[in-house]
Amino acid sequence: FYLYESTSPEAKLKGPAPSAETWQMVTAGINLREGAMQARLYIDGSEVDAGSISGINRFDIPTLFGTLENNSDQKHSFFAGLVDDIVGYGKPLTPSEISDLYSQTVDAHP
Repeated sequence: FYLYESTSPEAKLKGPAPSAETWQMVTAGINLREGAMQARLYIDGSEVDAGSISGINRFDIPTLFGTLENNSDQKHSFFAGLVDDIVGYGKPLTPSEISDLYSQTVDAHP
């Protein structure tokens, strides 16, 4: 899993590749704090990467889920799996809220 800025071809946050045949919860959170955008990446309720980002606030470019688009040569790499739910929240979730969501979701996906 990668999170890219609109202004750079390099991934700003990186997570491990999804496990084959295993349900996983991937959560990315973005928060404006002290004038800088902070992003955190969680896999199965645990933080795996964090960093400062910019360029996420642009609305003139598409938001892509399950694919990677490289604007320089228009190559696409598609996720070979299923995406269950994509949810947007109106506020940054705390690490505790993300952990709680994962616990609740695991109970629903035995």
